This record gives sequence, C-alpha cells and structure tokens, in this order.
Amino acid sequence: MQDVITYIIVFGLLIVFASLFLYRKDKKRILPLSQQQYPGFELTLSVGKEKNKIIFILFNTNNSKIQITSKNVFIEFIDKDRKRETNAFDKIIERKSKTVSKFNGVVFSYSDLKNSLEKIPFPFVSFRFIFVDDKGHKFKTHELAINSRWDLYKPDSGKYN
Repeated sequence: MQDVITYIIVFGLLIVFASLFLYRKDKKRILPLSQQQYPGFELTLSVGKEKNKIIFILFNTNNSKIQITSKNVFIEFIDKDRKRETNAFDKIIERKSKTVSKFNGVVFSYSDLKNSLEKIPFPFVSFRFIFVDDKGHKFKTHELAINSRWDLYKPDSGKYN
C-alpha cells in the first residue's frame, strides 16, 4: 500500500515539474546578446525569443537623449581576412524596421535579417552593427555570426595567448 502511495506522489511530482518546464519554455523573452559600455550610455543588442526561436532583434540604448533610428545604423561585414565593408542598414533590410520609443531603439525581424544577409554579394564570416551619432562618432557592437545550429551568436577569435 505504501509503495502505491509513493509511486503516486513521485508521478505527481514529475507531472508538476514537467508542466513548469513547459510553461517556462513557452514564455516570450528578451535576452541581451551584446552590451557595450560607452561614456554616457550603454549600447545593447538583444534578441526576442519565443518557443526557443529568435523572432526579433532589438538594437537600443539606455540614454533617452540618444535616438537610434534605422537611418543612423549601419552593418559592417567582416570576411575571413578581416577585410571590412560597411553598408547602410536601410539598404540591407528589405522590409521596414520599427523605431520603438519605449526601448529607445530599432526593432526588426530576425527572418528579414537572415534572408537579407543571404543575398549579400560580399563573402563575410561575421558582421556587427554600427550606430553613428549626430557628431559622426561610431559606436560598434560585438562581432556576430549566423549559424544553422545556433542561429545568431558571438563567435570567438580562436586565438588564445
């Protein structure tokens, strides 16, 4: 009799833990991918995930005096020989991106970015976002890359010591 009660309790606990895990997995989350500290503000590139898939990308700053729009954002492509090519964000992303005042930044679809990057004639290995302020100063994010397994990630250099 005690064995049956023990099995029922263990089975009940397994059901509770499984339901909590599935509930947490289905949440919509905004996760920071790149955070760069600059004097006076912090530049953040975040990904929005839903059901463990990247849905959107948020490029913003924590300073309300600095306005990030799609017109002052550029994408720098880097090939394996470390040669760089910079293009305007509006020319690369085909669909419209949204300037969101709540987050003080630009939100765009990850699928639009991925499809647009596949059409780039420059053979790049990684890329980064560049924000140019009114004075012409450039502020860069970390290097990013797209992989079929990890989607969007920060690659390491592979060189140590």
